[in-house]
Amino acid sequence: MIKDKIFKEPYRFILGSQYFLYFGVLGIFLPYFNLYCYHLGFSGFQIGGLSALRTSSTVLFSLIWGVMADRAFPDQKAHIYFM
Repeated sequence: MIKDKIFKEPYRFILGSQYFLYFGVLGIFLPYFNLYCYHLGFSGFQIGGLSALRTSSTVLFSLIWGVMADRAFPDQKAHIYFM
């Protein structure tokens, strides 16, 4: 019964899998990134700057990507459903 639901709604399954993999990789990578930088000899200020750069670039590029998508496909409406 679960297989039938997955195959009837492939986009939901694909999107859910993408989010799971993305946040799974971030959850594995991010806690050790600061320690890795520390062992490379970065100071605490430099490590904080790298972390802030990563976060601010995520916010900035998601906004830019949204504007580009809206300009490229102005007549298509995007519907977002919560899982």
